[in-house]
Amino acid sequence: MTEREQKRQKILAAALELAAKRAWDSVSLLDISREAGLPHQDITAVFPQKYDITEAVLRDIDDHMSIEDLGLDEARDSLKDRLFEVVMFRFDLLNENREAMVSMLKPAMQSLEQAARHKQGFCHSMRLIMEKAEMDCNHVLKEDILIAALALVYMMTVKIWLKDDSPDMTKTMAALDRYLARMLKILPLSDRAEAA
Repeated sequence: MTEREQKRQKILAAALELAAKRAWDSVSLLDISREAGLPHQDITAVFPQKYDITEAVLRDIDDHMSIEDLGLDEARDSLKDRLFEVVMFRFDLLNENREAMVSMLKPAMQSLEQAARHKQGFCHSMRLIMEKAEMDCNHVLKEDILIAALALVYMMTVKIWLKDDSPDMTKTMAALDRYLARMLKILPLSDRAEAA
């Protein structure tokens, strides 16, 4: 691990620690430098702005998702089931640092300006979910339409997850199942498992 990567990991750990204790909006880069025990200039050299830290945390979750084998089978599992498993795996990862992730995600859920800053990373996450679920537009719908539909489902489910303190995320699962059913009822998507 390079020195820069070591600093990156130290900064992210400090940020998550602080976010778990208080509102992310109230945490500054100076706070993070103190928590990490690094000079302020070391923080800004890796993460020029605070939202870059949030992006890095979410990108690490994307990286974890991309290498995980969820054991899904396009011929056996319906598209709804595949999407459900992939999205819930993402929530499992978010739940590993639940307090911190709730703190970090709330600003983007409450502010259009904050949400716009994360648009590129968010679209990447939606594409990754589609890829892991083997969601094929089959030349009927453009990718951006599918991303928009999936993003709506995901964001509505996140709103439930933010308030779902049950250990097994019962409310989150029920909401996701309901939202996916609505989406797939509207969109003309092919599904090998359901056609078989």
